[in-house]
Amino acid sequence: MNSGEVVTLAGVDSERVMEAYTIGLWCIISPIILIAVCILIGTQMGVYVGLVVAATSVAIMYGAFMTSKHIGIYRRRISKISANRVKLTNEVLLGIRVIKFYAWEDSINETIRQIRDEEVALMRRYNYLRLTNAVLMFLAPTILNMVCFLVYILLDNTLDVATAFVILALTNACKMAFSIFANASVAVSEAITSTGRLSDFLVSGEVEESPQELNVEHSKAIISFQNADFQWVEDTPAPTLSNISFTLQPGTLTVVVGPVGSGKSSLVNAILGEMHQLRGTRVVRGDAAYASQQAWIQNQTVRDNILFGEPYEAEHYRRIVTACQLLPDFEMLEQGDQTEIGERGINLSGGQKARVGVARAMYRARKFDFMILDDPLSALDVHVANAVFLDGLMGIAQGSTRLLVLNSHYHLLHYADRVLVMSDGQIVGDAQRHSFLATSPRTTKPDGIDETEKSVVKLQGKQRQRSIEANVTANEGEEPKEKKAPKKLIVEEDRRVGSVRWTTYVNYLAASEWNGYVLSTTILILFTIAQVSLFFCDWFLSQWSKGAVDLSQKNSMTVYVGIVVASLLLTFIRCVYYMEICMRCSGKLHFNYIRK
Repeated sequence: MNSGEVVTLAGVDSERVMEAYTIGLWCIISPIILIAVCILIGTQMGVYVGLVVAATSVAIMYGAFMTSKHIGIYRRRISKISANRVKLTNEVLLGIRVIKFYAWEDSINETIRQIRDEEVALMRRYNYLRLTNAVLMFLAPTILNMVCFLVYILLDNTLDVATAFVILALTNACKMAFSIFANASVAVSEAITSTGRLSDFLVSGEVEESPQELNVEHSKAIISFQNADFQWVEDTPAPTLSNISFTLQPGTLTVVVGPVGSGKSSLVNAILGEMHQLRGTRVVRGDAAYASQQAWIQNQTVRDNILFGEPYEAEHYRRIVTACQLLPDFEMLEQGDQTEIGERGINLSGGQKARVGVARAMYRARKFDFMILDDPLSALDVHVANAVFLDGLMGIAQGSTRLLVLNSHYHLLHYADRVLVMSDGQIVGDAQRHSFLATSPRTTKPDGIDETEKSVVKLQGKQRQRSIEANVTANEGEEPKEKKAPKKLIVEEDRRVGSVRWTTYVNYLAASEWNGYVLSTTILILFTIAQVSLFFCDWFLSQWSKGAVDLSQKNSMTVYVGIVVASLLLTFIRCVYYMEICMRCSGKLHFNYIRK
C-alpha cells in the first residue's frame, strides 16, 4: 500500500465512515416517518390518495437508493485515482530537484494533468448523481403535494383551505425525512466502500516478529540471528538475505563491510524489523539508536533535530556536538544551533546532515541498548570521519553495543571488535579484528591513506579524546553561542479569525478565470429565483384553496403542476450552475499550484 492510499484513507475514507455513523440511522427512521404520513393522508383525503402518495414515496426512496448505489461505485473509482494522483504528487515534491535538473516539468505536469482530468471526469458524474439525489429529496414534499392534490381533484373532490393546510403540514413533516435520507443513503453507500478499504488496510499483514525465541538466558546478547532469511516483498522468488547467523555481544563494535549491493543496508533493516522474515530466528532485545545513510532532517532548528524530542541537558549535549565536530559549524551558522533548517536540510551540507544524524543517535545512546549506524561516515572526508569515529563511537559511546556499516574509511576496521563481510545477501566472513585484517589487508587502504598519515590521524584522535573531557568541563553549563539573524525560515502562518469575508468567495470564483463578481451575482440571482418559485408554489396553493383564483379546479391544478415543474427545473439548474463553477475553480486552482 503506497503513501497516496494511506493519505486517502486518513483524509477521506475515515471521514466518510464517521459521517455514516452520524446520520446513517435516518435510513431506517425516514421510511417509518413516511409510512405514518401516508396513513394520515389516507385518513384525511381517502384511501386511494393515500395509496398513490405511498407509491410516490416508495418511488422517490427507491430512486434515491439506486442513485446512492451508483454514487458508491463512482466513489470507489475516484478513491483509487485520487490515491494515485496524491502518490505521484508526493513523489514529484520529494524529487523536485531531479525534475528541475532534467527539465522534466512539462512532462510531469502533463502526467498529473491526465490523471487529474480522469479524476475530474468521474467527479463530474459523481456530483451529477449526488445533485440529482439532493434536488429530488429537497423537492420531495412539493412533489407529494402535487400528487395529493392532483389525485384528489381527479377524483372529483373540491379542495378547501382546511384540507390544503393539513396536507401541507403533513408533507412538510416529511421534509427532514426526505432531505436527511438522501444524505444518509449516500453516506452509508460511501461508508461501505470506505469500510472495505479501511478493512483491507487494518487487516494487512504486519512485519512479523521472529517465529521462535533463542535460548539466551545464559548469554548477554542483544541481537541474535540464526539461519534467518529475509526479503522485502513476500512474493519474490529468492530472499534478499539468506542464512544470516550472528550474535552481538554487549559493549562491542561490529563493523559490516562488503561491495555495493551486497545487502548491508538490508541487514540493518532486518535488525530494525523492516523486512519480512521467511525462516530462522531473529531476536532483538532492547531499543536502538539509529542513524541512516541519508540523514533524515526535520524542518526545525539544529538543536531540535539533535534532541528529537528528548529533554535538553546542556553538558551531555555539548559533549555530543563536540564529539561530532559540530561546534565549528555552529560558529558559521547564523544563529548557531538555533538556526532553522529548511525542508529536508536544504541549507546544510551533506556532511553536516550526516553529523547531525549521528549526533541524534549518540544523544540517546546512553538510554538505549545499542546503536545502529548505516554508513553515515561516507558523507564525511577522512579527517572529519576519523574525528567523529574516535571522539564519538570510540569515545562517548564506547560502552554501547555498536553496529557500523562501512562503504569507505576501511582503515577504521583497526578499531572493530568484530567484522562481518557480506556478499550477495549472505555473511561470507565473520571474524575478529586481527584475524580479518590478516586475511584481508586490501580493505585497509581504499582511501589512499598511507601508514604515516594513519598514525598521525590516530594520534590526533587520541589527543582529542583526552582533551574533549577538559573542553566540556571548562565550558560546563555554557550553551553553544547563538547568533542573531534578521530573518527566519519558519514564520507564523497568516491566520484570520472570524467570519469569512465576501472577497474570499469572490477570489475563489475568480480562480475559474471568469469575473468573480459577475459569477457571485449570477449565483445569488439564480438561488433567489429558485427559492421564490418554491415560495410561489405554496402561495398559489393558499390562494387556490381560498377560492381567490378565478379558474376551474382542473385549470388551477394545471397551473399548480406547471409551477411545481418550473420550480424543479430552476432548482436543478441553479445547482448544476453552481457545481460546474466549483469544478472549474477546483481544476484551475489545482493546476496553478502544480505549475508553481
